[in-house]
Amino acid sequence: MKKKQIVRRFIQIIVVLFGISFLTFGLTYLSPGDPAEIMLTECGNIPTPELLEKTRAELGLDKPFLVQYGSWLKGVLIGDMETSYSMKVPVVEKITFCFWPTLKLALASLVIMIIVSIPLGILSAIYQNKWVDNLVRAITFMGVSIPNFWIGLILLSIFGVTLRWVSVSGGSTDFKSLILPAVTLAIAMSAKYTRQVRAAVLEELNQDYVIGARMRGIKESTIIWKHIVRNTGIYFKFPDCFLLQKGWVFEKVVLYITAVYKIATKSNNKIWL
Repeated sequence: MKKKQIVRRFIQIIVVLFGISFLTFGLTYLSPGDPAEIMLTECGNIPTPELLEKTRAELGLDKPFLVQYGSWLKGVLIGDMETSYSMKVPVVEKITFCFWPTLKLALASLVIMIIVSIPLGILSAIYQNKWVDNLVRAITFMGVSIPNFWIGLILLSIFGVTLRWVSVSGGSTDFKSLILPAVTLAIAMSAKYTRQVRAAVLEELNQDYVIGARMRGIKESTIIWKHIVRNTGIYFKFPDCFLLQKGWVFEKVVLYITAVYKIATKSNNKIWL
């Protein structure tokens, strides 16, 4: 069953990535503006009709949509994404440079999420409708409702600007600089995943094998960790793909706030968030 779940999720990931790439490419294709004209203008050239036609032919923009998408998809599959016209560097090199810090951030957030959400979800299910359950549900409700970027800004203001426990200057990828972004990403994901764990454990607690195990005198901790947790398959429901996306977005927010902070501290040593 577990192997089937892994294979099914792997197929789902491929289908989702293909759909996202097709939709994104289509929206870019339908967006207003001529990429050839924009590129020539940014390079300081006068976009004459002859030069525009030549540039479109070089970039393949004169071909039908499906042909352009097929050519792009083929390049992605073989690792040839050519050169970024805005950054003047190979696209693969730029992706590789940005991917590893984002992956490190996503993995750190995933570890925090597992450590927090699984015990809280199990505890909430065991003490259903009691004060522990109500407290966990209230916390998870707040965690799901509050946007990640807002939590990041508040934590950055408190622990970075006011208390100065962490650095907001940026440019570092050490463990200390990873703590605050990882916690920020893990808050919302832990809140969501805690609810999933709670629902899965509650469903298993009412199964006949749990009642039979209790009647045989098996310890409650043994029933939970060796039977319920294994049968729920909660370890295969981690939303780690969304962490990569949110990690990239949060990095952009942190970089923006860092720039604002540098400008503010140089001017009057104050920052308003």
